[in-house]
Amino acid sequence: MDKQAYMYELIQEWEVSGLSKKDFCHNHGIIRSNFYYWFKKWKNSKSEAPD
Repeated sequence: MDKQAYMYELIQEWEVSGLSKKDFCHNHGIIRSNFYYWFKKWKNSKSEAPD
């Protein structure tokens, strides 16, 4: 699994977790700035995807 697929999977896991981004990152040992970077890319890719 490449980095993008891994991070997008984590973001989807975060969405259903009910945790704040800060708590999710802490619980998973993720650097928050990395999570926010991939979250922004993921969010932009969702808005560019055709319906």
